[in-house]
Amino acid sequence: MAQVFLWLLFNQATAMQLIKQIAIVPVPKPRMTRADKWRRRECCDRYWKYKDELRLAWGNDEVPDSFHVIFIIPMPKNWSKKKRVMMYGKPHQNRPDASNLLKAFEDALMKEDSVLWDIRATKIWGEKGSIEVRSLELFLSLICYIDGIKTWSPS
Repeated sequence: MAQVFLWLLFNQATAMQLIKQIAIVPVPKPRMTRADKWRRRECCDRYWKYKDELRLAWGNDEVPDSFHVIFIIPMPKNWSKKKRVMMYGKPHQNRPDASNLLKAFEDALMKEDSVLWDIRATKIWGEKGSIEVRSLELFLSLICYIDGIKTWSPS
C-alpha cells in the first residue's frame, strides 16, 4: 500500500490531467496604488494586458476549484546554448515569485477566488513562456482510494 502511494507521489505529474495550455508569457501581479488609475506605469500596463490576453485565451471554460498551474518562464536570450540545455525544465528560483504569478492568474480568470481549496503553483524554465493548468482531482481521488476514504468525490 505504501509503495503505491509513494509511486503516485513520485509520478503525480502524469496522474494529473492537462486542462489547458496557454502560450502566454506569465506576468506577476504588481503592487498597485490608487495613483495607478491615472498615472501609468509599465508594470501595471503589462499586467492589465496579460489579464486581457489570458481571459481571451481561456475562453468561457470554468476554472476548477483545485488545480496545479505550471508557469513556464522564458530563458533570457543572452544565455548560451549550453546553459539553455542545462536549465530547460529546471525550477525557476528567481523573481517573480510564484505567489505573485498565481495572484495575477487568479485575478484574471476568477471573480471570486475564495472557492479555491487546493492550488499548486510551479515555475520552471522553458524556451517560450506559457502556462499549463492541470487538474488535481484524479490525483486526489487516487490518494483517497488508497487511504480508504470513500466519501471524497470530484466536484
